[in-house]
Amino acid sequence: MFRSLATWLQRLLGLRHPPGTGARDPRHVLGEAGERAAETHLIKQARMKILARRFRAHGGEIDLICGDGESIVFVEVKARRNEKFMDAIDAVTPEKQRRMITAANAYLAKHRLESRPARFDIVTVVGSAPDFRVHHTRDAFTPGVR
Repeated sequence: MFRSLATWLQRLLGLRHPPGTGARDPRHVLGEAGERAAETHLIKQARMKILARRFRAHGGEIDLICGDGESIVFVEVKARRNEKFMDAIDAVTPEKQRRMITAANAYLAKHRLESRPARFDIVTVVGSAPDFRVHHTRDAFTPGVR
């Protein structure tokens, strides 16, 4: 039988570690480190201002929302340990783009920014902290176009 409620939940949810033990999925750790690296790059190299992090709306999520002059920039961050698995930019599928566009429209409406120019960028982060390689693709896709 199960030794504790935490062990039972672990097995039920398919988790490696019981909830509350502090152990975290390595993919989430990499993703969060990648987002921090992307944020640092966008602030220091691209001179953008961070407006929001992990914005969720209408079934979509946007990792970072930035200001770049008058433009609102919706950023998807893709972090990978190496490039063998798949090019990170290819992971932003048409379905992911659709969800980002929906969430972006919700953000623009919520903040009454519909008249501002907007674009979708992708930041790929490859490697491991602190030696990430960061690549910023501006205008990675436009609504309805891949």
